[in-house]
Amino acid sequence: MTIRIHSTASRGKVDFEPLEPGRVLFYNCGPTVYDHFHIGNARNFVVMDVIRRHLRHRGFDVRFVQNITDIDDKIINRAREEGKTPQEIAQTYTEYYFNRSGLLGVEPADVHPRATEHIPQIIGLVERLIERDLAYSTPSGDVYFRVREFKPYGELSGRNIDDLREGARVDPSEEKEDPLDFALWKASKPGEPQWDSPWGPGRPGWHIECTAMIHTHLGETIDIHAGGSDLIFPHHENERAQSMGATGQEYVRHWIHNGFLNIEGEKMSKSLGNFRTIEDVLAEFSPLTVRFFLLSAHYRNPLDFSRENLAAAATALRRLTDCLTETANTLRLLGVEDGSPEAEWIAKYDEAMDDDFNSQRAIGVIFELVADVNERRAKRDPDDSDRASLANGLATLRTLCDLLGLDPALDQRGDSSGVNPELAAFAEEIGATPSEQTEEAILQSLIERRAAARKERDFATADAVRGRLGEMGYILQDTAHGTTWKRG
Repeated sequence: MTIRIHSTASRGKVDFEPLEPGRVLFYNCGPTVYDHFHIGNARNFVVMDVIRRHLRHRGFDVRFVQNITDIDDKIINRAREEGKTPQEIAQTYTEYYFNRSGLLGVEPADVHPRATEHIPQIIGLVERLIERDLAYSTPSGDVYFRVREFKPYGELSGRNIDDLREGARVDPSEEKEDPLDFALWKASKPGEPQWDSPWGPGRPGWHIECTAMIHTHLGETIDIHAGGSDLIFPHHENERAQSMGATGQEYVRHWIHNGFLNIEGEKMSKSLGNFRTIEDVLAEFSPLTVRFFLLSAHYRNPLDFSRENLAAAATALRRLTDCLTETANTLRLLGVEDGSPEAEWIAKYDEAMDDDFNSQRAIGVIFELVADVNERRAKRDPDDSDRASLANGLATLRTLCDLLGLDPALDQRGDSSGVNPELAAFAEEIGATPSEQTEEAILQSLIERRAAARKERDFATADAVRGRLGEMGYILQDTAHGTTWKRG
């Protein structure tokens, strides 16, 4: 097994080699919790969730950390606008992040550290940089990093320090030695959150927060640091300078960055005002469709957002969910037990994902398997071997979907439990409520209620079951093996 990763620092694919064999220390820059996140942010959350899943699938013990930036100028400004405290704003949108990312099938990190919980570590890191003469404090209480004293500065982003200096300006309120120097600690202003420090009351700069949290929860050298492409410079460049400057050690072995989500040819962002919040998108498309869409292109490539592209993703996804549903129904009618995943299809999937986590190719493998399983299911008069093959095909398909987090339960139009409340209410109305409240169990109970009605020549009830289910988007199909269902 060799996993190849496109490393931002080397600008090409390299063999993935963790610091400790079999173990991966993985950090992803998380949300700044001041607003609803947009679908461009969601791309990062979903992509890194899939990369984490694949590394685990390939046998690595993955420690995954994703921070919460809960102190920032944007949070402070939003608090002023809404007449709340920064802590209230941060708490509101932290809860929102976990709720909506969970709807998209994003698993929680092993640790979600908050910046405000790491002030002592941040201060300690700043002190180390001052001791090494890589940082300096000002009379007003700000502390800045001396960019020119860190010779490798610019290597990650591929920028020349002299080019960066051209056009750089110093705000009159700043006391920088050089326009390129960036803030490690900011002296507090009236009404802002503040913490005591050797340089006076203040709060941390953005870049130092991530470095301190990484050192605390993963160590001074980690295997993977991820984020959106917009974070390469200056955020990740500055993180690298701080950490290596303080420790003298390699900071990150593999940097990975996902491409932008574009709208009308421009990067989607709040600063440009062309963003669509995840709330807007989920009002029109299911979480499963959104997740599938975000994985439909290679993570490093741009992805074009539009209603048309999301609708196309929903149509493609329907082929997959129909195959899963109809095959499961057929096997139930045939009385076939669960099968086992087929190694050759898993190997095809792994080959795609081992090549820089190519979810686009991996989805292609899944749809090849969909076509293959549909052919197996269409076989007339299946013998025991055919039935076992169909069961194995379904088990493989479910395994691959699980590896990408494509859980059909995310496609339900009901509550977070995945049950359509209209479906459950109808089943109760006509006395077809099963003991297990899942979509599949409720539908099976309704199918059995319809079959009983037909046997009793109660065609009004039988027709009502088919008609109401059709209105809710479920199509019943009477086959030689019995009645199955699929989504319309």
